[in-house]
Amino acid sequence: MKKLLSVFIAVIIALSAVFSVIVFADEDAPEEAYASFAESQLGKSGADILSEYGINYEFEWCVWFTTMCAYNTGFCSSVFDTSYNVFPPLDRNSWQECGWAATGVTYQVNWFSRYDKGTIFKFLPDNRISNDDSIINTYSSCVIPERGNLIYFDWEKDKANGSWDHVAIVTGYNTETDEITFVGGNQGEESKPYRRHVTEKKIPRTSNEYAGLMKIDFTAVREEQGMTFTDVKAFYKVTSDTGVKLRTGYGLSCDILDTIPDKTEIFVSEKTASPVNGYIWGHTVYGGKSGWYAMKYSEPSTRGDANTDGMVNTGDAVCILRYTAGLISGSGLSLENADINGNGIVNTADATYVLMIVAGKTSG
Repeated sequence: MKKLLSVFIAVIIALSAVFSVIVFADEDAPEEAYASFAESQLGKSGADILSEYGINYEFEWCVWFTTMCAYNTGFCSSVFDTSYNVFPPLDRNSWQECGWAATGVTYQVNWFSRYDKGTIFKFLPDNRISNDDSIINTYSSCVIPERGNLIYFDWEKDKANGSWDHVAIVTGYNTETDEITFVGGNQGEESKPYRRHVTEKKIPRTSNEYAGLMKIDFTAVREEQGMTFTDVKAFYKVTSDTGVKLRTGYGLSCDILDTIPDKTEIFVSEKTASPVNGYIWGHTVYGGKSGWYAMKYSEPSTRGDANTDGMVNTGDAVCILRYTAGLISGSGLSLENADINGNGIVNTADATYVLMIVAGKTSG
């Protein structure tokens, strides 16, 4: 009976791990984070959103909006850095210093193409598609829009002058109606950009105004630097009296998201294999913000490591469940480590908490 129960528990854990991957894969994808942030800005006016970043003058801000969403999801910084940024920098002055126009849709497309940050598909007047290298297929049979893509528009509807007029973020595609849903800034009929809003709209995929689609390479931030990463999957405790900065990327030039207070225990999923700016950087989530911190200012914690193998994973959940089912005694695990929620009792709630951490549904 105990053997059967043991097998049953192992199967449950295995299925739980698989279920987590299936259910949460899209939610955890960078494209999803990017599109979701854009949706969170719906209803804001140009005056509202630009003033948040100290911009007190008017300009056509559709390109800036797509970059601002990237900035808030960790895919670009405020400076012109082609080795880190997936998107052009948020700071418009950085664009201008390099001869770029912050309001020019074409310049944004050139950024992705020039620095190999994405693939652009241009829809031509004769119902064909170009990827800059060649004509690749007919319009109706390929290039399906996906959440997190950028969609480009040509209000003149000729698609031949090479000058696009607007960009927005794809948030959905309906295969039945063949309509693309998108969220964009600087949208509306108001005469002044400050009065236009972040809105959600739809357009038929066959519309002559639909001029291009950008498939962004959200992994370019890592590939450019040639960085490799090592799994950690363990808790660390902050050991700095002043706390430690959580940044958008691994490096001192990356923007600060928050400060993690001293003695806070955080779950570190991975770390850089080599130092950047003299530090090994660990990836964690704090206060709902995903980022990197200098691991020098923390120390390992055994929290959650029920089987004492040095990592927090599904093996610890299995160990806790075997203990709660009476299949092993308290000497078969570390009860102190297993009490991950800190309530003084080791039970199935601790096993569930471990699985949530492994699936990335909580930071601990």
